[in-house]
Amino acid sequence: MVAASTRWRARSTCLLGMAILTWLQGNRKITFQTNNLLCLSSKKALNIKVILHTADNIPTMPQRYREEILARIRNGYSLPVLSPVAVRLIEMASSETCSVQDMACLIEQDQSLAVRVVNLSNAAFFRTGEQVSSIDHAVQRVGFNRLRVMALTLSLRDIFPMGKVGPVDYEEFWRASLYRAVFAKSLAARLGTCNPDEAFLSALTLEVGFLIFTDMLLKDRRDIERFDLHHLDALLAWETKHYGVNHREIGEEALRYWGFPEEIVECQRYYHVGFRDEGAPQLAAVCDIARSFSSIVNEKTASWHIPFYEAKTVYGIESDLLVRMLSTAFDEVQDISMSLKLVRSRDKDIMAVLQKAQEALKGLAASAEQWHAYAVKRVANGNGTPVEKEFLVLKRRLRHAAGEIKEAMRPIHDFAYIIKGSLDRMTGPCVCAETIIAECGKLNRTLALLPMK
Repeated sequence: MVAASTRWRARSTCLLGMAILTWLQGNRKITFQTNNLLCLSSKKALNIKVILHTADNIPTMPQRYREEILARIRNGYSLPVLSPVAVRLIEMASSETCSVQDMACLIEQDQSLAVRVVNLSNAAFFRTGEQVSSIDHAVQRVGFNRLRVMALTLSLRDIFPMGKVGPVDYEEFWRASLYRAVFAKSLAARLGTCNPDEAFLSALTLEVGFLIFTDMLLKDRRDIERFDLHHLDALLAWETKHYGVNHREIGEEALRYWGFPEEIVECQRYYHVGFRDEGAPQLAAVCDIARSFSSIVNEKTASWHIPFYEAKTVYGIESDLLVRMLSTAFDEVQDISMSLKLVRSRDKDIMAVLQKAQEALKGLAASAEQWHAYAVKRVANGNGTPVEKEFLVLKRRLRHAAGEIKEAMRPIHDFAYIIKGSLDRMTGPCVCAETIIAECGKLNRTLALLPMK
């Protein structure tokens, strides 16, 4: 019966895929471009431009395909099958009679999972005290809810492949999801707005619908190079236009079918939200902040400034909190990566972020030099004596510009200073951090000359 059901699902998935591929004619490539502009001397906001290139002759997917796809998800077809242990772990979230011993016995039914849960319990990110040596010990030390989250994390990771399949790099996807989850847990703990373990699991599964979407509809496509989950608006719009449904809608139905708590499921509906937005659940807001801020690590072309700018202006979170989160995230992700069978890349990730910080610092230094040149040109009249009224106006503008540049430079300096202490000397990341610190000092000296006495 199980084999027949599996064959039916495979056949129906194939038929749906063929129907969709028949409907979509013509080739196209998807590319994303970010154009970041930091206007420190004015009150203009950062301008983020997303360009989506597609052929004009691609038809829009009919509504009936949308309903067919979502109906299949609601009935469990085309979904990866969770293990019996994972299903029971989800059910335990809403059970009032389940004990910690019940969960320990459940996890021990899967010896491979039990060993990995013990190892994950000893990761610095989850560890709460002494080393854990058994599931019983883990339950006592880590706690019921956190242990359930760890086991579920491992189970979810196991139902998807690794490597690159079609346009999806699964390794990259899970590393990005892990950074997002780590940021969400840290934010929830520091802000106190929701449960940190729940935030971790919600952020980890935030884009899981994308894996299901691509497996159902795009697995065999060769004309799409890659997708960029950071530019979520453009991606969701493209998915809806050409397939009638987007991966967040698929993710919502999938998590609901698997039995996840509704507060985790509803996070799929929210993006670009803040704590000030009426109706946005706090858990969804934390996950969305983590999604936005994780682009500083996950997105190759992301600007250093944008996540900090968005966090402050949209969510009201100061840069010092984000710098502390960012500085500790690399070790936390490194600790968890082995249990999730991910390649460790701590120094590579740190170097990528340092390079973004260094590029942002160059932009600030160029802005300071422009202001200095402007001051030299405008400060005096023909005989070299400042015109009093013009001098006062210019002095205020220079002081304001210097203040904005310093404010933008502070998280760059603080991150480089903190992360330098965790790096081996003479390595590439350490040298880069030292260079940034020195350049910040030089820029500070330049800024000191701007507000003229």
